[in-house]
Amino acid sequence: MTTLGRLALLLGLLGLPYGCTRTESHSHSFRYFEVDGKVEATATIDGVRIDFDPSVEVHFSMDVGVAQVSNDGVNDNAMTVNGLPFHVQSGEFLIGGTRYGKVEAGDRVHVSAEGVTVNGEPRGELP
Repeated sequence: MTTLGRLALLLGLLGLPYGCTRTESHSHSFRYFEVDGKVEATATIDGVRIDFDPSVEVHFSMDVGVAQVSNDGVNDNAMTVNGLPFHVQSGEFLIGGTRYGKVEAGDRVHVSAEGVTVNGEPRGELP
């Protein structure tokens, strides 16, 4: 089992997600979990749930449970999918420089090797 897998298992057993709050207007939580030997990940950013299929590689870089953010509130190294930064900015979901359209609290984004969907609606392929 990888270090990530062991960490996910430990946090899952303890019921502890990765999480942080960057400012009053931005909140994030992150969770890794293992299903049938594959690590899946979920992020919630400003109320938008983002589910990552095991077909993509996700990385949440945390420093003692707190993401390091830049002055604009986005750290391109803190959260990546297949090595590209992802985030919600000004109500829009982005991976790298690719924009996947507007999202709002309560929406559910799914990211897989096949592409990105929002509430089941296809929004495009991964960059």
